[in-house]
Amino acid sequence: MPAPRFRHDDALRDRIAANLAVEERIVDPLPSDPDGAAPREAAVAITLLPGPAGHCVFPVIVRDAGLRDHAGQLGLPGGRMEAGEGPEQAALRELHEELGIDLPAASVIGRLTPAVTNSGYRIHPVVCFSPAPVTVRAEPGEVAEVHEVGLDDLDDGVARAGPAQALPVLGTVIFAPTGEILRRFRELGLHGRLPGPGWPEPRFTWR
Repeated sequence: MPAPRFRHDDALRDRIAANLAVEERIVDPLPSDPDGAAPREAAVAITLLPGPAGHCVFPVIVRDAGLRDHAGQLGLPGGRMEAGEGPEQAALRELHEELGIDLPAASVIGRLTPAVTNSGYRIHPVVCFSPAPVTVRAEPGEVAEVHEVGLDDLDDGVARAGPAQALPVLGTVIFAPTGEILRRFRELGLHGRLPGPGWPEPRFTWR
């Protein structure tokens, strides 16, 4: 395995935290759904973990086929925010519930601007860093599969995405909104540059 470009260490954690700190998060109210329902707030976790040979990896899940929303889709661990929760609390709770990963509040190193989706969610991406390996336990009925994506693979995947506007990793592609969240994390978190125009959501991801 080649030496990592993004080595899992304190220097990477500090660099990503500094890059994320410069972004101004704009959280505008969403319009109500046509039936008058309030917008649904959600949070997802980009969880940076030690991988093989010093690489830095993060878990990506395949949502269970029996779920009501976004069944079978690739995504990040996360879900709806409960009453009284902030994005950080919700992301850490969902990370524990879906993958059995229990991280402290101090593991959160930053956030990205929320992604507003065509399915009526405002998703708050929360970035966490674990200095030690973790044991992953997928929650039955919610998570069908768990995969690890390396930061090197994320970096290379966004670079070659081209007009497809989707992230090629794991032998498949991850579309927006998850693909767009990860593209934005790559641009801002890894490289410290403005992300620019985002990738659109294909219609099948709305469900």
